[in-house]
Amino acid sequence: MSDQTCNHCGARMRAMDTQQAGHNENEAYYCPACNKRFKVYAAFTPTVTLLSPRTDGKTDQYQNSEAD
Repeated sequence: MSDQTCNHCGARMRAMDTQQAGHNENEAYYCPACNKRFKVYAAFTPTVTLLSPRTDGKTDQYQNSEAD
């Protein structure tokens, strides 16, 4: 479990990930406020909970690229 602030919109979120020896790989999860993609090394896709809303005053969605 990790709490973090989205570096695009400023929202606070909690990502609950599961580690399992021999089964971990890069898993993507998304900011629930702006859809910015983040990655974690885990066995399953993390469950993400919004802790506090975005702070940038905008309503746009992050445009993830394939390279992100």
